[in-house]
Amino acid sequence: MGAWRNGKFIAHDDDFDYVILIDEIEKIPEIYEKFKNSLQNSKYKLRLIETYAHKIEVYDENYGKYALLGRDCQKKYNNNDYHYVSIDVQFYIKDNDKYTKLYYVKSSTCSFSNKTILPLTSIELENEFFNAPAKIEQFLVENYGSLDPNASYNAKTGLYEI
Repeated sequence: MGAWRNGKFIAHDDDFDYVILIDEIEKIPEIYEKFKNSLQNSKYKLRLIETYAHKIEVYDENYGKYALLGRDCQKKYNNNDYHYVSIDVQFYIKDNDKYTKLYYVKSSTCSFSNKTILPLTSIELENEFFNAPAKIEQFLVENYGSLDPNASYNAKTGLYEI
């Protein structure tokens, strides 16, 4: 979202999101093993999350970790801790002519048509270019809600709202 708004990271954001499009959920452990093998001799750690989401987290333990505060948050995310400065590798599974997000599996399902995601385009963030969905603004609104910098998160809807 920061890249779309102004080409910079959002000040309160603590991760970088990547998406891998898959055609079957059974491929996730195989992809995890490939990441694990490629990071064997580095300072980065990773873990496979399969509780509140299907994703891979890549992080540097030196930056520390934190726990979400509040009983409802802790319950919702199975008392997991979180690492600062992480990369979330999220999965979207192909379902006919759309891709369905496997990120927050217990919340409402979010699907995107192939035309929203493909063909990929690029976006600039901090003077570097990254792949991005074909229709960036539409993808962000469907994923996050309001793109207004003053929007607040609504825990009931799971979206940002004015």
